[in-house]
Amino acid sequence: MACRKAKISFTTLQYHLENDPDFPRQAEEAKEHAVDLLHARAFARCVASDIDPVHWQGVVVDYVRKYPERLTIEMLPAHMSNTFKTPGTGQVNVETGDKILVMDEATRAKLIERKAERLRRLQAAREALPASDVSTGDKS
Repeated sequence: MACRKAKISFTTLQYHLENDPDFPRQAEEAKEHAVDLLHARAFARCVASDIDPVHWQGVVVDYVRKYPERLTIEMLPAHMSNTFKTPGTGQVNVETGDKILVMDEATRAKLIERKAERLRRLQAAREALPASDVSTGDKS
């Protein structure tokens, strides 16, 4: 995509990468600069919003300010990772009416392991019973 924007072919890029000792460093610096510009523009859009015209019968009658919600949601964990965590790393909140259960990932993992252990013991107990004592589900 960068080659297309610079209006050069990929083979020209490869030629300069292989034959010009300064080119790889300059290309990496240009890439870092582009990422910084992209980040700055995205941040500005989150803070200052976009202003879109409102049309009525083909005439601009007003302007409306639109904030990019998804972009803001994605940028929050990047700048405030201690507050806005990525999914699956925060606490789990379960609300059941007037009671709320809050647990972290370690507690959740312990509960899952305990349940798996109980299921293994139950399965072992069923296998230890004689075949005549095990219910097959038939109602004969």
